[in-house]
Amino acid sequence: TYLEDQLAKRNEVFEPRELWSSSLLRSEQGRQDICQCHRAFCRAGINILSTVTYQCHYGTYQDNGQRSRVVESDEEMDQMFASGLRLAQAEGQGLNNSNSNNKLVALSLGCYGAALADGSEYRGQYGIPLEWLQQFHSRKIQQVITTLVDASPPDILAFETVPCVEECRAILHVLQQAKRCCGTLPPCWISFACRNGHELNDGTPIEDALDVIQELDPDVDFVHAVGINCCSVDHVSSLLKRLVQHSFLKPSSMGHRRGLVCYPNSGEEWDAIKSTWKAGSGSTVPEDFAGEVMNALDTMEVAWNKLYPDSSSVPRIVLGGCCRTSPQTIAALRQAIDKKW
Repeated sequence: TYLEDQLAKRNEVFEPRELWSSSLLRSEQGRQDICQCHRAFCRAGINILSTVTYQCHYGTYQDNGQRSRVVESDEEMDQMFASGLRLAQAEGQGLNNSNSNNKLVALSLGCYGAALADGSEYRGQYGIPLEWLQQFHSRKIQQVITTLVDASPPDILAFETVPCVEECRAILHVLQQAKRCCGTLPPCWISFACRNGHELNDGTPIEDALDVIQELDPDVDFVHAVGINCCSVDHVSSLLKRLVQHSFLKPSSMGHRRGLVCYPNSGEEWDAIKSTWKAGSGSTVPEDFAGEVMNALDTMEVAWNKLYPDSSSVPRIVLGGCCRTSPQTIAALRQAIDKKW
């Protein structure tokens, strides 16, 4: 939403709305806006830069199973994915100094609900077969495999805002197939969208989704981190505690262990009637947001140490912010992290 706020200052909006911020990849001005956004977050102290490809996709499915494109051709979408990756890689490498390493680039891969552009990612009730969900994600992974051959691949694949177990299962099946096909994929994380401190947006306990990951990837072959994003920062403590209490974080038979990701939104409430954010809701002060995330991290560490008192360290975790967070928010979180460690 940071890019959306920047466009609003010029009285502009994303067009078409179905592509949201990814629509900026279609014009020179839009690509310049993306680069400026990347630079702002790099200066805030990030380690991982996310591509503006969350809404990039090759079509959703009508009731008869026919695919409905949001752009004229798959080739145009191929170019958008490639452009989004290239812009992030260039900015991540160009803003480093002698005291910092290159930024890692995570290729943002949105859920099916995000492609529908009707708020479905906040409900998780798609009403389509598992096969269609697999096809939706498979086409995007095909583009990733192409980059492994033709260009510099992303450092990370980020499947984001997954609101239901069925989509988690679809993603796991697609990754299994891709792994068998090409042998090597970039490290991957899956982050879930949750409506409270214990359930995905479709009402399923988050443990059910973790069970699926453990079932389909017991040896940590292709899902290297799991967590939450775009849920209210108010729910993070409870969710992180549930994550560390699940067996999916235990080392595999090969000694591999998954990490965690956590990048919530500000918790602000949307007023659909006035089409604006409700004043006074959420953690809008950067230091307050950072404080809530760090408190949740402390809660997670206590839970981990209680379960595994002989463990040398808690799982590695990626921290950040999602909707309604800004470079100022990330700068405050960076300062809090550096103070703790």
